[in-house]
Amino acid sequence: AAKLTDTSLGVRRAAFRAASAGLKHEMPCEALTSQAVQLLRMVWEESPQIQDVVLSAAERALLPRPVSHASLEQLIKVIREPGVGSQGLRQILATHFAALQRESKAGHGSLQAVADGAVRGISGILSSRAVAPDTAEQLAPWSLMLEQTAQLQPATMHGHMATFLTWLAGSRDSVPSAQQVQSRCQSRQQQLLARVACRVLTDSLGSFVEDGQHTASEKEKVWAHVLGSLKPLLVDSRSGVIRAAMECLCALVTHGRGMAAKRAAAQHLQQLSLDNVQGLREAVKTAALDHKTLRQAWLLGSMLEFIDLDVLLSSCSCALGED
Repeated sequence: AAKLTDTSLGVRRAAFRAASAGLKHEMPCEALTSQAVQLLRMVWEESPQIQDVVLSAAERALLPRPVSHASLEQLIKVIREPGVGSQGLRQILATHFAALQRESKAGHGSLQAVADGAVRGISGILSSRAVAPDTAEQLAPWSLMLEQTAQLQPATMHGHMATFLTWLAGSRDSVPSAQQVQSRCQSRQQQLLARVACRVLTDSLGSFVEDGQHTASEKEKVWAHVLGSLKPLLVDSRSGVIRAAMECLCALVTHGRGMAAKRAAAQHLQQLSLDNVQGLREAVKTAALDHKTLRQAWLLGSMLEFIDLDVLLSSCSCALGED
């Protein structure tokens, strides 16, 4: 272990290679967790070459083929440790995806197992315990795993559309209470699920609409359901959820050519932008700066970040031409 912090780069490189070679999936769980955590904590300040050695070894040990739910639970244990966290999860999953691309033959299936396992992990937490102060914290690593997988392979999300729509619908019915701990915890949990659903849908709607396994009617229903759930989120949510919901709304407008729900999404986005511009104009006149004004500015900023204005104008023009 001392050689991992040696002042000589050559000594450290050799030490990391030797320690990484010792990472094996067959190791006892506690030993694997301890050794993987130690290497990941120490490698972030090292050169990209040394990082690649450690990440490749960690990926092979923590995500052996075929990927099992037990392996994913082991990975969650590792990333919960201080010094590993979200950076460790992102890097390990990215390394896993790169390895699958090189192997080619089992790539999609392995990432599908990761996506299925992440949804199962979240569903298990939601069904096995009452809402508690740490529920959102327990959900966080599984949620990040799901989001990262959606970015790497959007098609792995298609089979879970009904689940994501349920998460959005649950957030729509949430009524926060400032006086009851249970209500605050539930609201925090629902806001987290809403943000995750928005991010996953943003990454997967484009491939879902091109998926020949789903009918045009099914796709239309998904668009309509998502739009209906996004509307209240854009009115009264935390800033992180508003941003995710706006990005998802922009995805509805960008994809789904010819769909009635896409035109409805474009019209809602256009009206939302006009209403918020007007609200900001009034705020400038009265020099008012309150929560509503900040939300309006946040909404417009997010819209300009995520939407292709040519797509929006084209979608609105088509909708107006049909009215």
